[in-house]
Amino acid sequence: MACQNVNKIMANVLPLSQFTSWQRLQFSNKALETPLEILLFNTNNLTQFETDELASTWLTDKEYQVFTRRKAKSAKKEFVASRILIKQLVRAWLFNEKRKFIGGSEALTFKSISVCFNEQLSRLEVFVRNKRLPVTVSISHSAGQVLIAFSPRAIELGVDIEKYKQKRNVIKLSEHFYHTLEAQMVNQLGEEYFYRIWTLKESLAKASQQGIMDLLAKDTLSQLAYQFPNMSFVSTNEYQVTDVNNIKHRFDLTVMATNVGFEGIQILQMTKQDLKN
Repeated sequence: MACQNVNKIMANVLPLSQFTSWQRLQFSNKALETPLEILLFNTNNLTQFETDELASTWLTDKEYQVFTRRKAKSAKKEFVASRILIKQLVRAWLFNEKRKFIGGSEALTFKSISVCFNEQLSRLEVFVRNKRLPVTVSISHSAGQVLIAFSPRAIELGVDIEKYKQKRNVIKLSEHFYHTLEAQMVNQLGEEYFYRIWTLKESLAKASQQGIMDLLAKDTLSQLAYQFPNMSFVSTNEYQVTDVNNIKHRFDLTVMATNVGFEGIQILQMTKQDLKN
């Protein structure tokens, strides 16, 4: 898999078959030594008992308080899974880098690592024994699917995953919210183009720390080419999940970052067993 330059992508907007297949992401269970780790987890496979057990075992007191305030079962599952996976990424990075543990040399447990959402900056921050790490994390979730990107550096980073919804009138929505050129493309090419543009906008909003409402009406590809020339991304609409009723659900996802080479990067699908290791 090779990440194309934004300018090359701009030249491939038409037809849709080119636009939606810049990268065919390789799903693998083998970790790669890259400056960016990307994980995907299906929280629908967690039972409520497993969710509660994981939360009480691995979350800090503050994280557990946030967990208990979540009312919906799906939100609880997404919260606990995302926090545990982020802690795993952080701990693995610290061990691999042979970094001294902050505040002492004793074993670094999951409860030594805390993940907090900074409301003022609208971003996740990671702490080890109350000292913030210079790492960057972005997460997104849709219909139980949790997408996480982690970088050991302070970079601009944003991810988004969105489930295709059958009863969504994408033409009307694009005419109301999208840039005129984007709306015209949705009218010609349908829902695939709508969702591809949507995840691009959401991930760019997170990476550039802008509000999504500020980006909806702008031509996203032109912005990437001219306003954010150092921003690169991988994107796919190939991800599908089959539920217990044997119904396939399709998702579009995008990962966007500055100064990160996406060549060779894989999205790793995690299992329930991965949460418990």
